[in-house]
Amino acid sequence: MKVRNTFIFIIGLQLNSLAQDYHLSQPNSQAMSISPAFTAQNNSLAIQGTYRQQWRTAGVPFQTQIIGFQARPLAARRQEGFLGVGLLVARDIATQNIGTNSAQLHLAYHLPFERNHLFSAGLQFGFAQRNFEPAGQWGGQYDGLAFDANILPSITLQNRYSASYLEAGLGFAYAYQRGTAREKTLSHFQIGIGAQHLNQPRMQLLDANARLRPRLALLLQAEWSLGSVRTALEPLFCYQLQQPAQETLYGLALKHYLNGGPFSRIGNVQTVGFGLYNRWQDAVIVQFKMQLKQVQFACSYDFTVSSFSKAPQLQSAFELQLGYLFD
Repeated sequence: MKVRNTFIFIIGLQLNSLAQDYHLSQPNSQAMSISPAFTAQNNSLAIQGTYRQQWRTAGVPFQTQIIGFQARPLAARRQEGFLGVGLLVARDIATQNIGTNSAQLHLAYHLPFERNHLFSAGLQFGFAQRNFEPAGQWGGQYDGLAFDANILPSITLQNRYSASYLEAGLGFAYAYQRGTAREKTLSHFQIGIGAQHLNQPRMQLLDANARLRPRLALLLQAEWSLGSVRTALEPLFCYQLQQPAQETLYGLALKHYLNGGPFSRIGNVQTVGFGLYNRWQDAVIVQFKMQLKQVQFACSYDFTVSSFSKAPQLQSAFELQLGYLFD
């Protein structure tokens, strides 16, 4: 009975995945996925890659692969507005039966105000394709004790379903920074909101009338020096809503500069950091990260604390981040 219930639960997740986006334990590493207004806000040229795997021991793991590229096509002059352009390509696999491929173009305009403030607005346009191959074992094929292949599924299914769609979104962001190398302190604060799938594209897979619901997201992150530029706290808060699902992630990281500081050239910076986060009513997340000059690396592991923890197959997830900053 326990195996049967677990399998029916996974099947339910598969069908629900047709109308939901991927999620990350380190959303700030792919901030464009939260709001297009973050595009090229912090770096004039950067590339980031993400790999996430969830529930590997269940035999049907969820996997997410993302690569993001962002740049400022024109040199930004001091106290003048500048443009940011980005490309976000993702592949999300919800078990071996459901896959989503997407590509998004991000455009943002950043306007400095006085010395410490930066206001940003962005647009996002994307194309995606979702595929569903209804293979494997279905809840209606259980005889009460075990799976019986001689029992036909309760619904008639095709071999493959596919749907392509265009979608659009927008976002706004604000950044504040105060401090200089002479003062040996830094206060850096960012907040951004974003809305994706505003056109609610149709998801003509099992239901011709189904639509992809809008996703609303809020990201807040900061860096506060602890008396000197050598050590800093990095709080993080992220909330996402795509009805009926919602997610709240919050936590804190401690970063230490082994070489250089927040005002040094990237080629002189070396840092190491540890983070502890909580996804409300779901998981506790531990993180290790480091930066060696232009290269950024981070890894995290989710420890499930929700009711899923009762099923050993649904307890773990790990996530890897790798980035390269060209400036």
